Amino acid sequence: MKLHVEKRVLLGFLVTALVLAILGVFSFTSTQRLINTARLLSHATRVINNAEQVVKAIVDIETGQRGFVITGKDEFLEPYYESLKRLDVYVNTLDSLTGQNGSQKTKVAELRTLIHQQLSRTTGVIQARKENFEKARDMVAGGEGKRTTDAIRNIVNNIQNEEREIFRKGNTISRESLEQFQYSFIGLAIAITVIVVYLFYSINK
Repeated sequence: MKLHVEKRVLLGFLVTALVLAILGVFSFTSTQRLINTARLLSHATRVINNAEQVVKAIVDIETGQRGFVITGKDEFLEPYYESLKRLDVYVNTLDSLTGQNGSQKTKVAELRTLIHQQLSRTTGVIQARKENFEKARDMVAGGEGKRTTDAIRNIVNNIQNEEREIFRKGNTISRESLEQFQYSFIGLAIAITVIVVYLFYSINK
């Protein structure tokens, strides 16, 4: 089939199609980066929240134990038993969320060790209180529980801070890419406008 179109007009159409294709690729890649940023944010939020729940559970366990030591009443152990049930879920979720990050995985392993030490110590204090108040009181006064809780808080803070930094870096890259896309889009849109005007002029001429 013979095309009754001037070469410059045909070239204009080809260039326009090429520019539109480039815009399509830019749009796709920018959308993917935005999706990845949303995933990073969702992941970071889940890690930070689960880590925070670990600290809260440890504090509740410590509070229940101290209440029992002071009063000797079993009802003060309710926060202890409730938090004990949830703690495993929070730590396992945290381990699952950070499994692909070697640094975070190491921190979670350290966290597990500290939690195990804390629970063993707390169980020992509760058992001691059932036998002798002074013995349990002296165990609490020794400060080992507080030191372990502080160490747990420190690791949790490190996990949260690293997750925030991962998100910040990913978000910065996505934001820069989006800005580049906006400038490129404007430039290509202007180019398409110029070509279309030129084609309109050439065809009418």
